[in-house]
Amino acid sequence: EKVGKVNRTSGRLQLAWKPQGDVRVLLNAHAGYERSEEMLNHVENVTTTENLPYLNKPYIAGSSVDPEMNVDSFGGSLTVDWTISPALTLTSISAYENYDRFNVRDVDGTSLVQLDYTAHNKIRQFSQELRLNYVSGDITLIGGAFYSHDVVEARDSYSIIDFLPSLGDTVGNTYRQRTEAYAGFLHAEWTLAPKFTLIGGLRYTHENKLFNNVTTFFGSNGNYIDVFPALSRSYSTSRVSGKIGLNYKPVDDTLIYASISRGFKSGGFQGQLTFDPAVITPFNDESITAYEVGVKSRLLPNLQFNAAIFDYEYHDAQFYGPIFNEPGIGVLFGLANVGNARVYGAEADIIWRPVSGLDLRFGVGTIDTKIIKSIVAGVADGSKLPNAPELTLNGLMRYNWALSDTIKADITLSGNYQSSMAFDVVLNPPEALNDGYFVGNSEVGLTFGEAWRASASVKNIFDKRYKTQAAVNSVGWGYGYGPPRTFSVNLAYKFH
Repeated sequence: EKVGKVNRTSGRLQLAWKPQGDVRVLLNAHAGYERSEEMLNHVENVTTTENLPYLNKPYIAGSSVDPEMNVDSFGGSLTVDWTISPALTLTSISAYENYDRFNVRDVDGTSLVQLDYTAHNKIRQFSQELRLNYVSGDITLIGGAFYSHDVVEARDSYSIIDFLPSLGDTVGNTYRQRTEAYAGFLHAEWTLAPKFTLIGGLRYTHENKLFNNVTTFFGSNGNYIDVFPALSRSYSTSRVSGKIGLNYKPVDDTLIYASISRGFKSGGFQGQLTFDPAVITPFNDESITAYEVGVKSRLLPNLQFNAAIFDYEYHDAQFYGPIFNEPGIGVLFGLANVGNARVYGAEADIIWRPVSGLDLRFGVGTIDTKIIKSIVAGVADGSKLPNAPELTLNGLMRYNWALSDTIKADITLSGNYQSSMAFDVVLNPPEALNDGYFVGNSEVGLTFGEAWRASASVKNIFDKRYKTQAAVNSVGWGYGYGPPRTFSVNLAYKFH
């Protein structure tokens, strides 16, 4: 009857210590947990007529499980800064993170038990960075080295009593991935003339990944059989990335810049369910060359304007989607290199205070996306990239005034618009298209002194129904929707 409960608690502690004048130490410790409900999946199911009366009611869905999201996490970092000289600083950052998630989700959106999902994932990560910072006159240099080690362990299972009863009540998969990464980097800024600064950076990265304990299992009542013996695969990559740019400041409050950057996202393995060990092969690195020209300018003391145009060229672009088709199972999601892609775009925003107490902010962005060379069946050349509306607009108007010497009031109106887009790059099917939409919000608040603030707000004032995701699987198309009109009250106290 009701879902979507949010129950999150987190805390952070920071301790700063100066044992002596040229050494500073900062300890950051943080932890949190979540005991929320996973949102239901509104599915246009192809295997039952149970949900037909609710196809036009996106906030109603069925479920055969109690959807939940349980997360426990903790971590910390130790940062030590040693000022060796006025121009030279050595920094060490040591960090550790621990993450544990247990997730239960209904996939088919009905009372049937079809691929309902349970995931238990663990992540452990340690990282160490050493950085040397040099600033003298017109030269800034930052150089250093980085190391990280992480382990990801996963056990995912799907309930299949009403979908594949011949395999039992459960099918699932396990894997463990260990990654070690090493990097060295150098960044430089050189003021060649009073108004010109040349920026350059270079980074070398090497990664090793070991993907083991990989198998698929099925069975009933806890008695499971491995489809194939647990196997192991490895992947390694070495890449050079970098940036070169030029900053020009014609006047103090205006910056014009241009840059060319080269970066990459490493390849690796996916923990996808499969019945054929031969397909457990790594996907390749994704690389990008980015060109950008822009301006940041304070035209008047009360008027700021920013704008940029950019061109992103992707090689071996990685996409997550319904790319794999498992015989006897149907469509499965996974990560794969789909080919080359290109993104052109421009964006601008303006911040204006026409009178005291009134703030106006407006922004616009436009992009054109395209797959220019596909290497995956079903992804056509010329397809638009997913989650890429051609036009986005945003605006905010906020006015605040004093009711008395100790009480201030404020009112805010804001909104966002985005044009139509696709959620799925595979053939861009009509089921995965989302029409353009506008969402408006408002808030009224009172501030008492320096500590207390009370406010009331309405999000999605016009109760617009819009999709936030669309995905296809073996039982139909599933959709996530943004929240309907939502009212809230907030009370905050600031400690001094």
